[in-house]
Amino acid sequence: MPTADAPLIVTGAPAWRARIADTLRDAGLPTPDTPTPTAALSRPGVLITDPGTLARLTPNAGRATLALVRLERDLARALDLGADDAELESASPAALRARVHAACALAAARAHRPTPLHDEPTGAYRADVFDLALARDLATAERLGLPLSLVCVAPRDHAPDAAAVTALKRVVRRRTDLIGASDTHLSVLLPHTPHADALRLARDMREALRALPATRGRRVTYGIGVATTVEDDAARLTERALAGCRASQGARGHVNGDKPR
Repeated sequence: MPTADAPLIVTGAPAWRARIADTLRDAGLPTPDTPTPTAALSRPGVLITDPGTLARLTPNAGRATLALVRLERDLARALDLGADDAELESASPAALRARVHAACALAAARAHRPTPLHDEPTGAYRADVFDLALARDLATAERLGLPLSLVCVAPRDHAPDAAAVTALKRVVRRRTDLIGASDTHLSVLLPHTPHADALRLARDMREALRALPATRGRRVTYGIGVATTVEDDAARLTERALAGCRASQGARGHVNGDKPR
């Protein structure tokens, strides 16, 4: 539960802050701090807020954000705005405690991670950091019944480089979309993204990569695979996306999209 390393913070409109603070206390959670949105900007810990306030907050590397919403349809919107997790305001006390506990663990981990987040040669997230994000987002997708898509991009006979990462960043711009790098391929995590939307983005990635200049007089070709799930574990989802990636390398200009499962 909240500690000195991951204090519990509630911010939003004054009436909302007071109501949610009461809800959390009724759920058996410690009394949270309730600063104004401006005062909460630089605060580390577990930030509990509503989607409207979340849209005005800047990311904080030492913070985990839990959005509480009134309507089920707003859960995905809150995640799109950058919340690490989302729950209904009307959730049971046990559900609220579980979400706050998970957010506390995430905030504490972020505050104490000793290694760089990014792969130095490419500027993408390190593979181990990306894998943790994938596991977290898969769990959220399963709990909320939302789709999650993964795109794998593998250069042929060439290591992933910063130019490819920059090209992909021009396509994926949501706060929640992450690009990870391994020795052989790049992975693009697209939380709560249906398969059709992921395929469209993958085709846009293909065009962005095609526009890159030649490297040492030679153009790099890329295989691109897409997989979407609300059920797979991280290993199986990655395996499916990479299989599509390998298949697309043999089909010029083709994006291979595994069917959702």
